[in-house]
Amino acid sequence: MNTKEKYDSLTIKSAWSYAKQKANFLDLYLSSKLFSEIPDISHTNVEDYFTNNYERYGISTNRHRILAIAQMLGLITKKEFYKKMDYSVETITNVGTVLLNYEPDSLEYKKIFSEQLLKMKQKAIIDTTNFRDDYYIYPFLFLFMVMWKLDKDYGIKKVPVKKVWTYVFTCKSMDDLNDCVSWLFDPTAKISPFVDGTNGYKGNSRMMKLILENTMMFSQENDQLSLNHPIADDFYQDFVLKQNLPLLQTYLYDDVKYKEFLESKQGFDFDLTYNPTGTVRRARSRRAVFKKHSDIGTGTTKEVEIIVPDIDNDDVDSVIDAFLDFQDEQDVKEAAVYTSQEEINASNNREPVLKSGLEANNRYSTDARLAKTAIKNAGYVCELVGHIDGSHATFDSVHGTKYLEAHHLVPMKAQKDYVSLGINLDRLENIVALCPNCHKAVHYGTRAEKAKYLRPLYDARISELNELGIDIDYDVLIDDYYK
Repeated sequence: MNTKEKYDSLTIKSAWSYAKQKANFLDLYLSSKLFSEIPDISHTNVEDYFTNNYERYGISTNRHRILAIAQMLGLITKKEFYKKMDYSVETITNVGTVLLNYEPDSLEYKKIFSEQLLKMKQKAIIDTTNFRDDYYIYPFLFLFMVMWKLDKDYGIKKVPVKKVWTYVFTCKSMDDLNDCVSWLFDPTAKISPFVDGTNGYKGNSRMMKLILENTMMFSQENDQLSLNHPIADDFYQDFVLKQNLPLLQTYLYDDVKYKEFLESKQGFDFDLTYNPTGTVRRARSRRAVFKKHSDIGTGTTKEVEIIVPDIDNDDVDSVIDAFLDFQDEQDVKEAAVYTSQEEINASNNREPVLKSGLEANNRYSTDARLAKTAIKNAGYVCELVGHIDGSHATFDSVHGTKYLEAHHLVPMKAQKDYVSLGINLDRLENIVALCPNCHKAVHYGTRAEKAKYLRPLYDARISELNELGIDIDYDVLIDDYYK
C-alpha cells in the first residue's frame, strides 16, 4: 500500500502493544525471582503475594502485572496463549532458570535479556485482545532493520519519533520492511493523530520505553530516533547476517514452536547493552579510535584502534530478501493449483510488474498459483531425488500432501535483465519443486554446495528454457545470480 493507504488504515489500536506496565530488565529479573519463590503456588493468590512481598527485592512496582511482561519475554511460562493470566499453573521457564543463576549486570545476564528481547513478538502470547490477530513481527529486529536500511541506503541518520510511532510501530509483518522505509522516506507522510495523548498509541503501548530504556542500540534526542554506532555495526555483522532469518520467521506463525523457541536459551551470544570501547571487530577498512583505561586505578589511558566493518548494501538487500522469500512461501501454501492450460499460459505470458513499494529490492510480482501448480506437477516429490543423495525428508502438509517449496531456477532477481526481451521469469517452466533442505542449500550453501544442487536442475531444464528465449550459461547463472 502507499503512504496514504497506510495512514488511512490506522486505528487507535494499531500500534505494537503489551500490558500497561513499566518494565526494565532489573525489575523483570527481580519479579521472576520473587515469583519463583512463591510457596505452594497452586493455593496462593499471586496478586496479593506480589503486593505484600515486592519490597523484599526492591522491585519498583507493587503491581503483579509486571509478571505478564516476564511471560512475554519468556521468563515465566504461558500455558494458554492469549488467555487471561492464571499464575497458579505457571512456572519459571528453562531460560528464566538459567537467568536466575547469574547476578544482575553480569555479561551472561545481559546476553540472556538481549536474546529474549530479540525473540519477543507481536502478537504477544499474553495479548488477550483481538486487535493484533494478524501481526507476525519481531518488534526489536524490525525497528533495527528499518533504521539500518534508512541509514545505509539513503543516508538518513535520524527519524522523527512520531513518524516511527505512526509507520514503524504499526507494521504487521517482517516483509513490510521496504514498504515501511518508503513511508518514512515520503515527505508528504502525515503523523497519526493517535500518537499523542493518554488515549493514543503511547497510552496503549510501552514498546518504545522497553526498547530505549533497556538497550543502547537506539538514541532519542530532540524527538529524533537514531542508531548508535558501532553497536549497530556489530549487531548487523554478528547477529543479522549470521542468523537463519527464514527459520526465525517460522516461529512467528506457529505458537507451539514459538513457545519452545522463546522459553529455551538459544545462545544468540550478543549483548545489546554492552559498551564497545576496547573491543576489536573483524575488519575490512573503516577505523575509529577510542580511549581505554590501561590500568584500573592509575588514571592512565591509551588509544586503542577499533576497526569497524564497511557494510555492503547488497548485504542489507539479502536480509530483506530472506524476509520476503519466506512470505512468498506462505502465500504458496494458501494458493490453489491451476486447472487449465489456458490459465497457465495467461500467467506464464503476463507482463512482469514490480511489487508496490519494493522497487529498491527489484522484487517482481509472482503468482503463487503457478508455484503451487509446479509442486503438484512434480508429484509432491523433490526434483533432486535421484541426483542428490539423502532422504529429501519432508512432512505431511495440512492439505494431505507432502510439503515442498517452489524455487525459480533462474531467480526472480534476474527479471530486470529480461524485461526488455518481453520475457516473464515467473513461469511454470522456470519453477522447480524442492524439499526444504535442498531449497535452503541452493539459497544459503557455499558456492560448491550450491553447484551440487543447481547443476542437475539446470541440465534438466535448460533446453526448455532456451526455447522460451531464456538463454543463460550455467556459469553466468551461478556466478551472477546465486552469489
